[in-house]
Amino acid sequence: MLPDLWPRMSIRDGATPRIRDLPKLYHLLYAFWLHRGAWGATLNQAVNLGNCVALWFFAFAAFFMLDWELVLGCDGDTCAKRPLFHAPVLHGNISPWHAFLATCFLIACAASVLFELRQTVEMACLMNELHGELRQHMRVGDRSPFHTWYFAARRYAHGRQGHQLLPDDLEELNSSAVGDHAPSGAAVKVDRGVTTFHSIEDVSWDDFLTTVIRKVLRKDPGISNRRSVDELRVAQAMHATDNYLVALHSHHFFRRGSVLWWASDPVMRELLALQFSSGR
Repeated sequence: MLPDLWPRMSIRDGATPRIRDLPKLYHLLYAFWLHRGAWGATLNQAVNLGNCVALWFFAFAAFFMLDWELVLGCDGDTCAKRPLFHAPVLHGNISPWHAFLATCFLIACAASVLFELRQTVEMACLMNELHGELRQHMRVGDRSPFHTWYFAARRYAHGRQGHQLLPDDLEELNSSAVGDHAPSGAAVKVDRGVTTFHSIEDVSWDDFLTTVIRKVLRKDPGISNRRSVDELRVAQAMHATDNYLVALHSHHFFRRGSVLWWASDPVMRELLALQFSSGR
């Protein structure tokens, strides 16, 4: 459990090409498709981090800066004349029970902030790695708007000099800027034929998954049984936790008086995810 406190910087196992957690990879692929690229997926996770930070500040203001006596006991005229918020009060006027509840709530909020920070850093690193793998086979856009602006600035600067901006070498031509900025339906010729770059903006999940399986997963040396990977196995791996949770409900494991009657679905989902994660 201790290694999981630090975010994963790569989907692979250290210096070896072996992929640590295939279900994790499949969920990353779905997030990549759902949010239309690495930037969208990372930004969606960053929104969760921002929500937790805002909750921490709200909790601090509610417990230590809000005048609750005034809020609960004043009439309209009194509330209009006196400020509802004051400078932070960490001791003195607050009761020990108030301080205990506030401390526990703030610690829980701080823990959620640290957890979401870890998740955001991990998502950014893994999405960056996944973007580098997928951009060789389909149009997945730039890594972020900053990369788009940088490419546009370079193209503008070269255009003013009367030159057309081209990639530096053939390897970049096959894998980077041309694939991201080529017109819809464009094709780039490579050593083994012609690769068509399909835009992730308008591709369905079925087509995206089929393309990734055929061009990426079945050729990845980090997957031991890569030739047996198909859409059904990916779906089973992605929904393994939910399927076991449904089975537990079907056999009444959560009925009052049973062994797991105290456990809620979110708790059991996390416990089952620990069992299915090969990287833990």
